[in-house]
Amino acid sequence: MSLNKKTLLNRAKKANPPPKGPWKSHLACNPDSIYKMARLRQSNQTIAKYMGICVDTLTNNFSELLAKARIDGDMEILEAQMDHAIKGSAPLLIHLGKCRLRQKDAEPTGSMRDNFRSLVQQWTEKDDGKDPIE
Repeated sequence: MSLNKKTLLNRAKKANPPPKGPWKSHLACNPDSIYKMARLRQSNQTIAKYMGICVDTLTNNFSELLAKARIDGDMEILEAQMDHAIKGSAPLLIHLGKCRLRQKDAEPTGSMRDNFRSLVQQWTEKDDGKDPIE
């Protein structure tokens, strides 16, 4: 039996009813929901607003959980990237090489630079004043 998002939210509301009064206690917050949102890199403001508490309450009571969740989310993405790269994604391997290993694109050699300049010069000499894109 698969549950849809609406059913899951209704169950969560029944399990954690909001307290009476204008202020919501951090005790009424579901730590699993906070963890999931932080793992997805939601801001503290967004999480606090969703939970119905102020940002200070969130950071004072759940700072370790927020930090752990964000690290776990980053690790999950990094592991997926590495798996995808190792399976043969050349663009991802290049990107990871530049970011993590500080690799760079090769600087154009003198002949490449000269060829480029001559192409630009030929193109500008043929320019009849019209926009080439039109």
